[in-house]
Amino acid sequence: MEAQTEIVAKINKVEILVIENGQKLVPIKPICEAFGIDDKAQRQKIQDDEILGSIGVLSTSVGADGKSWEMLCTPYK
Repeated sequence: MEAQTEIVAKINKVEILVIENGQKLVPIKPICEAFGIDDKAQRQKIQDDEILGSIGVLSTSVGADGKSWEMLCTPYK
């Protein structure tokens, strides 16, 4: 089953997507880019957090270049 995407917001011209592939997920990296935050540092903070670390999900996506990329996502409710 191919994942479906939906634009749920635009921040500083960056589209924030929800990916639905069995559950709705929001990738963290585009949000960090929209706010000018270092996504690698934010990813580590989320993974280290007692609450957020337990809900973060690593999702694999295939980019336009055909390569597989791992994204840290949080559930969208």
